[in-house]
Amino acid sequence: MTNDSSKIEHPVPLAVGATDPVQIEKPERRQLVDKEDTMLVAHLALCFPLAWVLPERWWPPIANAIASALAPFRRKDHRKTRDAIRSVFGARTPPVPPEMLPRRLHAMALIESMQHLRSYRPGGWAPQTDVIGSEHIDKALKEGKGAILWITDFIFSTLVTKIALNRAGYRLMHLSRPEHPMSKTKFGRRFLNPIVTRLERRYLDQRILIDDSQLTAGMRTLWRRLKSNGVISITVGNESRQTVQIPILDGYINLAKGAPKLAVASGAPLLPVSTLRRDDGGFVTTIGAPLEFSRDGLPDEVSERAMRRYVERLEPLLIEAPHLWYDWSELITPRPTL
Repeated sequence: MTNDSSKIEHPVPLAVGATDPVQIEKPERRQLVDKEDTMLVAHLALCFPLAWVLPERWWPPIANAIASALAPFRRKDHRKTRDAIRSVFGARTPPVPPEMLPRRLHAMALIESMQHLRSYRPGGWAPQTDVIGSEHIDKALKEGKGAILWITDFIFSTLVTKIALNRAGYRLMHLSRPEHPMSKTKFGRRFLNPIVTRLERRYLDQRILIDDSQLTAGMRTLWRRLKSNGVISITVGNESRQTVQIPILDGYINLAKGAPKLAVASGAPLLPVSTLRRDDGGFVTTIGAPLEFSRDGLPDEVSERAMRRYVERLEPLLIEAPHLWYDWSELITPRPTL
C-alpha cells in the first residue's frame, strides 16, 4: 500500500460531483440520429425488463436464446466478424467455432447491457470482482512517475474494470471520447451514451473528454496527472488520427498511438489491463507487468515497439477468449495473400 493520493484507503463509489468530466471537446457538426441509434434503442428496450425482473443467473440462457433468434437478421455483421476471426486464427482452432462466435459475442453484449440497466434498479448491480497484479501499480507509484493503464476493450470491461480498480483502492483519471460507448450522433451523445457514462463516473476520480482537434490539450491534462504521481487509464482502440498497423496472429491490428506516446514522453510505465468474465459470472481484472521496450530512437519508433509488446500480451487472450473481444471486425484486417 502506498501513501500516494491515487490510492484510497476505503474504496467506495465516489460522489457524482467529484467526477464531473473535464470538457475539452471542440464543437463540431454532427448527425442528429442514425440507423444505429434506432437499433440501440431497440436493444436497450429489449434488455431493460429482463435486467430489472429476471434473476441474474437467468441472463446467459436468455441472452443466448435472443442472439440465436436474431441471428438471421444480423447475417451481414456476423459474416464480417466470422471472416475476420477465420483470417486471423488461420490454422489455429479457437475454443468456439468461428461460425458460432458472432452469436456468442452478441449474447455477451446483451448480458453487458443488462448489467448496466440493472445498475439503475434499487439495490443496483454488484458484480464479483478480483484484481490480479495490483503490485505493478503500487510499484509504479512508489517510483513516483505515475502509471498508465492501457485497458483492452473486452466485453464487460467498460464498467467492470472501473468497479474493480475502485474497489482495489485506485483513483483513476480516465481518457474518453464523446462518442463513448455507443453513439456518435447528437441524439446518442445526449441520451444513449450517458446510460453508461453516468455509471462509470461513480468509480472514477475524473474523466477527460477529448476529440481529435483537442487531443494535445487532453494529453497535457493527463501529463500533469502523471507528474503528480497519479494513475490514468486509456482504452485500447483506433479512434485517432495517428494509428499503427501491427501484426497479430495471422492478421494485423490497427491501434492508436496515444497511450504509448504518453508513456514514452512522461517516462511512466505502461501497464496492460484486461478484464475477463469467469464461467461463474464473476470477473477477473489482470494488471500486467509494465511493457518493456527500448527507449532509444525516434519517439514514433519507440511507441511502435511498445505497441508490439502489447500485442504479444494480447494474442494469448484472444486465443483464450475470442467471444469476449469487441473489435474483431473493427480493428483487425487480414494479411494479404500472395
